[in-house]
Amino acid sequence: MLEATLYPGDVMFVPARFPHTTDTLSCYDDDDDGVDGVDEEDHDCSIHLTVGLDTHVWSMNYLSMRRLGLLKFGKLDVLSGTNNNNNGNGNANYNDDYENDTCVGAVNHLSKELREHLFSSVDGRLLSVNDDLEPLKLRASIIKVAADLHLLIAQVDGGTGTGAGASTLSLDECVAVVAQFQAVGQKILNVHTAMYVSAMEEEMQRMIELEQWKADENMTKQQSDRLSIFRVPIFFEQLDGFRDELRAWATEGNGRKVEGPVLHSLLDGDQIEVNLDLGVASWFPAKIVNVRADDLFDIQMFDGEVKNGIRREAMKGPHGIGIFI
Repeated sequence: MLEATLYPGDVMFVPARFPHTTDTLSCYDDDDDGVDGVDEEDHDCSIHLTVGLDTHVWSMNYLSMRRLGLLKFGKLDVLSGTNNNNNGNGNANYNDDYENDTCVGAVNHLSKELREHLFSSVDGRLLSVNDDLEPLKLRASIIKVAADLHLLIAQVDGGTGTGAGASTLSLDECVAVVAQFQAVGQKILNVHTAMYVSAMEEEMQRMIELEQWKADENMTKQQSDRLSIFRVPIFFEQLDGFRDELRAWATEGNGRKVEGPVLHSLLDGDQIEVNLDLGVASWFPAKIVNVRADDLFDIQMFDGEVKNGIRREAMKGPHGIGIFI
């Protein structure tokens, strides 16, 4: 889609959803001395720094396990002040409960060690176990993580000054939570694998079609349809669906019901996807620059253009903090 040469001082932002590759080039004049036209005494090697931001987009962390576990089993959440027992209000508090697993609010008043434990991702070893070929190993891994979650919940209660046990799940309940996250996490891992396999297959295909990829005017429609901006969002829609699957599991049987897609709250700076023509299935990256009092949003497109008065239904996300502008 884009090939660019970066020089000293240049910065390029590559959105998380775009597979990409880098290479270090020797961009010196032919007049230079040395091997292959490079004067090694006059030129240094090239290095680059990559900075990433982990936003736990698909809820696969201990904070989400704790929050959704308490929601599933109707326990008090001392970090939100919400009693999850069904009191006849139906799904009135569902969206509030949904947002409470984000890394904001009272969780940041806990000790650094406890907070970082909550923010840490689900143990990768739990997701790497094959549940068909290694059922005993999988069960042991689930129990180990459940014991860790059980202790963590008690520590959170103590860290808020409410006293141990205020919102503690039983060990059996923690096992049920971890088992659900393991099942959904395996689906997420499989989609990630398929996404990058697709990228490698595309690279191999482009090598075969090398001449046609040298200039945009030679690109066929079938090739343009294979660009990352069209291929990759399909995988991300699946990943967003797995996150909603976790929330649906947490609300099942406690009087709350989710009908249709859940539209989560948006804040200034959130990264989203927007469709400015709902009659056409074209979604583009953007970020929220103003949450308006009239329930509409002002957004900034990936090319810098600002669009005002966009409806929530025309946006997907949030997908983390919109740092691409």
